Amino acid sequence: IVQFITNADGCKIRNLARRQDENPDPALLKLYQSMIGSLIYLAVWTRPDIAYAVNVLARYMAKPTMQLITAAKRIFRYLRGTPSRGIHFPIGNTGPFGKHVLYAYADASDSDCKITARSTGGHILFVNGAPIAWKSGRQPLVTLSSAESEYVQATAACTEIIYVRSLLERAGLGQATTILYDDNQAAIEMSKKPCHRQRSKHIRRRFHFVRDCCLDGTVKLVHVRTDWNAADAFTKPLPEQPFNRLTRVLHNESAATDAAETTTTDGAGTTTIEAQGFENGGALRWMRDQRSKIEVPHTPEAYARG
Repeated sequence: IVQFITNADGCKIRNLARRQDENPDPALLKLYQSMIGSLIYLAVWTRPDIAYAVNVLARYMAKPTMQLITAAKRIFRYLRGTPSRGIHFPIGNTGPFGKHVLYAYADASDSDCKITARSTGGHILFVNGAPIAWKSGRQPLVTLSSAESEYVQATAACTEIIYVRSLLERAGLGQATTILYDDNQAAIEMSKKPCHRQRSKHIRRRFHFVRDCCLDGTVKLVHVRTDWNAADAFTKPLPEQPFNRLTRVLHNESAATDAAETTTTDGAGTTTIEAQGFENGGALRWMRDQRSKIEVPHTPEAYARG
């Protein structure tokens, strides 16, 4: 991988949807495909922080341009500057919900692909505070609203949750209701109420799988603020500060060494330090509170009562 790292001018992932060369140079094509193949290997196994950028670049494997080569080189420079980042499983880390408890995040953009008008979705699953499965990719259909794209991605996350739950149960780690965090209230409401509305009656039957998962108590969708949604890094380019904050979450890095802190001093000379990082701030306390509020799994009778 290191052989591909060279100096290059900066470019933005947002602006890659431009005209591609009809007949790319064979040497350029081979170089680009080799670079993206190496990046995909890292994005799948140990570097979820580059999953979105690699997914966008992989859409142009057949007809790359020099602009795409520059963008790929920029990812390699980022990797060279962050060699210590990976998946960490610290001894004694139990995560926000206790030991060996599975929880997940899902998020989706709204028709961000300029070529197909499809949305980019992503989800990530955690156990003991460390990510164990994630995905960033373009959705298989054109959605008509942000709520629909979030609903479709929640279904994809539920299929992954079912699979991981079965693996954990085989290992003797039985799971209660799995929390799936989403930042779209409309998608959460659609998962709770099996009724057809004007804006949701056209959704294909396969995407209502998430509703069945909520019905039998396997999964519970819970709203989370967008800036606390770890899957947000899989759906769009983020500014530096939000990206760095979510990257610490994705890689389960210690908040003691990287979380931002605000120090204030009152008139009496008393100094108060308030943690602002995702790990030490109010996010995890709020998540624990949500876990304690999980009700008895929904039943058809509960739906009938409204």
